[in-house]
Amino acid sequence: MNFLSKNEIIELENLAKKNIKNRNFCEAEKIFKYLVSKNITNPSYYNDLGNVQKEQGKILEAKISYEKGLEIDPKNAQILINLGSIFKIEGSFNKAINCIHKGIELNPRKMALVVALNNLGGIYVQKRELDRALNYYREALKLDPKYIFSHYNVGGVYESLGKINLAIDSHNNALKINKNFHLSLCKIIALKRYLCDWTDFNQKFDNYKNDKTKFSGFFPRETFFIFDDPIIDLEIAQNHCLNFFSKNSRKLNIIKKHKIRIGYFSADFRYHPVSILLAKVLELHDRDEFEVYAYSFNYAEEDFYTHRIKAVVDNYFDIKSLNNEEIFNLVRKHNIDIAVDLMGHTKHARTALFSKRIAPIQINYLGFSGSMGAEFMDYIIADKTLIKENEHKFYNEKIIYLKKTAICYDDTLKKSFIQKESRREFPESHFVFVCFNHNYKISPDEFNIWLNLLCKIECSYLWLKASNETAKNNLLREARKRGVSSERIIFAEYVEFDQHLKRHSQGDLFLDTFNYNAGSTAVVSLLSGLPLLTLYGNCYHSRMSSSLLASLDLYELIAHDKKEYQEKAFFLATNPGEIKKIKEKLVSKLKDPKYFNSLLFTKELESKYKKVYRENY
Repeated sequence: MNFLSKNEIIELENLAKKNIKNRNFCEAEKIFKYLVSKNITNPSYYNDLGNVQKEQGKILEAKISYEKGLEIDPKNAQILINLGSIFKIEGSFNKAINCIHKGIELNPRKMALVVALNNLGGIYVQKRELDRALNYYREALKLDPKYIFSHYNVGGVYESLGKINLAIDSHNNALKINKNFHLSLCKIIALKRYLCDWTDFNQKFDNYKNDKTKFSGFFPRETFFIFDDPIIDLEIAQNHCLNFFSKNSRKLNIIKKHKIRIGYFSADFRYHPVSILLAKVLELHDRDEFEVYAYSFNYAEEDFYTHRIKAVVDNYFDIKSLNNEEIFNLVRKHNIDIAVDLMGHTKHARTALFSKRIAPIQINYLGFSGSMGAEFMDYIIADKTLIKENEHKFYNEKIIYLKKTAICYDDTLKKSFIQKESRREFPESHFVFVCFNHNYKISPDEFNIWLNLLCKIECSYLWLKASNETAKNNLLREARKRGVSSERIIFAEYVEFDQHLKRHSQGDLFLDTFNYNAGSTAVVSLLSGLPLLTLYGNCYHSRMSSSLLASLDLYELIAHDKKEYQEKAFFLATNPGEIKKIKEKLVSKLKDPKYFNSLLFTKELESKYKKVYRENY
């Protein structure tokens, strides 16, 4: 072995540091591999090698590098802490906790201890033990009040706890350390939407739209209610996959069986929009041709929908306590042919499973309204209203087109509506506009139009969802600023689902939000007989309501610009005969078995599953 001189080693180390600073991790990896080959007894080089491999998503290689470093120095605190972070990524939480605690017991340097405490906080976030996570982040801040990621992480915990104001405060603390910290800048923009706090909205919006280097701070779903731009959506999703998920997708072949095995993966097999829409489809799958598996990583308490889904699928597995490799082995043991990810880039997703390729065919569906930007996701289910044929460039996935709408539904809900119409409680002379979308979907653009309508139309009211008290107060303040009395804005509090269905009959017209449409909310509105007016946007998430309306031949409720949206709303609200015709047409469609028929939808979906199965066999 040709040993390097001290000067040569220093030169290579400096070059590696320069590459890391420039995020050129591939070149840094080559240098550390070379240094390791020349000095295999230095554990620091294995630690550095593991670090740059982890940055590239090479999780298995990083793990091997850390383990080799520990073979040389089993009591290296830094490497133990870093190895713990790998176990965390793999979902081996107990191993991660044990490894990090071993590192902490060895009295590491202050910075390593701060990182260790943050890693422990991150593990307990994933275990949904938020109070414990918060304690670890606070311990880290006691050691180093200027460690910016601790402030960011505290903000994340408060967000999960629904304490949005405290979350914003934490991100502002991060910005006091670095005013250009894009992760917190983006988070504040997103969190303020949850409060309907639109101060400096247009200024910040334009700032970010014109500087694409700042997009890296947004998580993919957050941009749905901020932008309506498919290019931005795709770039953010691709960057997210590049930064967080392994590139080592395994090649799997379909093993011929008597039935096609479909695996549905979700943390939302409970009272949640995904289950409300999908439960009937799971029930109706043709058991002569398909075997249906449900894989749940739901930490919430089981409820009616959990039990319903358990009862209708062939096999139900609770996998929340398993690490990624254990889940992979379980699913491969089941020989799943088609894995349907019902989460996408949403909270509690287990996207890392799909990055390793858990099935020969992997489909993005329902839970995430856009491209995942991932090479490992093969297909997305859509229709030609959601994704036009000339828009494939905005999607990493191949498009599976359904003829009518790609949004599934439970047609037993419309039967409930047809049989049980509620008595109207508002005076007949009052026109009630409705929007039961989450408040974060509301921007100043649509709210201004809604208030314009209230100003122009006497005895009209706006009925909104009450997401939180701060949002409610901010919306009322914005209304008063525009001269609209608070009495004309009504807030719908939480009620049981059957009561929520019934109260739709009290409204006259559902006004959809623009960038991020109603999804399951639109389905519930239409199935309840409440007409919905939408604006056809540029992205999957801004076309969902248009997809549903087109499937019902209700094209007259789709506007193509904001002016037309306001004009249509005004026309329907001031012409009782016209809104009556629309309502009658909607009810007629609901009674017609050709429309919103769950069995027909399921049969078409199954035909597409069979088609992609044949193409990949």
